[in-house]
Amino acid sequence: GQGLSWGHLGQTFLAYIILTVIILLGELVLDDFLEAVVINPVFPEVTTSFGWLTPEGTGRSINLFGHAGALLFYSSVVVFLYYRWRGPLNGKKDYAWRPIWQRTVKRSKSSTISILFLMGMAIIMQHAGMTQLLAEMMSEYTGRLFPTISPVIGALGAIMTGSNTNSNVLFTTLQQQTALSLGLAVAWILASQTAGGAIGSVFAPAKIIVGCSTVADADSGTVLRLAVISGGVIILLLAVVMTLMTLFGVV
Repeated sequence: GQGLSWGHLGQTFLAYIILTVIILLGELVLDDFLEAVVINPVFPEVTTSFGWLTPEGTGRSINLFGHAGALLFYSSVVVFLYYRWRGPLNGKKDYAWRPIWQRTVKRSKSSTISILFLMGMAIIMQHAGMTQLLAEMMSEYTGRLFPTISPVIGALGAIMTGSNTNSNVLFTTLQQQTALSLGLAVAWILASQTAGGAIGSVFAPAKIIVGCSTVADADSGTVLRLAVISGGVIILLLAVVMTLMTLFGVV
């Protein structure tokens, strides 16, 4: 087959270089310019049938042209135009952009839908007072042991949903409110949440299955078992670290 040259390797990594440059420009150089259009939605006061009140106020502002998604879009357009001009790396004359676009849309459907529903569920739980009630219950029954189980909660969220991002969407507010109820350092608790989620996503069944699908004759059961053992040890170490930090008054 055709050998891999340094030129081909550089062309392969060029997309990531362009992505990095555009993000740095957008965040550090052109941030004021990109923030020219910011959407600040205002939501009315909402009261549930159980008396939980969410006061009127603005939601999270949306930086239309400087949002992380917008920067990714700019990067995608630049990379697409470059490769469209240069042609495919395998030497073929035709640049089959349509199948690439179709595969991208197909593969992103499930994750996009899941994130939308998870975000909706998390916001409903927050505005209905469910998250606050769960936080009060956890603070009552776990007390000062809560930092120990904080990374475990993050890991369980990632295992259930398949990613650290989704775990944070589900449980960040819960962990934050529980930490506030117990008088704990919120930053450390949230760091524990996302650290546990990062490790838990390593052996999330959804990711294991997707990864094994790219390798012929891969045994997803064996991979999952080995990943659970190694990931479980790391989560246990995180729990021990959080316990020690609690005992020494850091958290």
